[in-house]
Amino acid sequence: MIDEERAILALAVPFGEASLNDGRVFEAKAFRLFVDGETGLPMRWSHGPLYDHHGVIGDCGMWRYFHILEGGGRIPSGLLALGSVFPGPHGDSLLIDVQRGEIGMASIAADVDSETGMAWPFELSLVHSGAYPSALILGHGIMAVNRWELLTRTGFSQARAQPSR
Repeated sequence: MIDEERAILALAVPFGEASLNDGRVFEAKAFRLFVDGETGLPMRWSHGPLYDHHGVIGDCGMWRYFHILEGGGRIPSGLLALGSVFPGPHGDSLLIDVQRGEIGMASIAADVDSETGMAWPFELSLVHSGAYPSALILGHGIMAVNRWELLTRTGFSQARAQPSR
């Protein structure tokens, strides 16, 4: 289930845009099998685990829903992701930074099959700056859920009924 108060919507990777890091350009077909697989991805802060006096905290939340967005207007085509931040000190801090606009981008980490070109993401981070300038956080809280429904043209009652972990 998506906790609407802790929800985040992001354009995980824009299609047709070159990475500032290595020039890689993704197209929708690279993510089709991933999206069809209906799997979740860990939400992280800046691609790494967090550390505190208790040890390592790997994830700050979970991305639960993905959609291949055919863009238009102000939002480009890309892989749309909706998830929610876990409660607790690390998740709370991350959510506050997103709400304040201090963290405004997403950055996906994926293995790419060299033969097929298929991308297999293994985590999606919230970052200050990322490789794809259009990979932005598009909303948080109920606004994220409402934008998801608008952009994907899907109702959200089925997502609200699913367990979160």
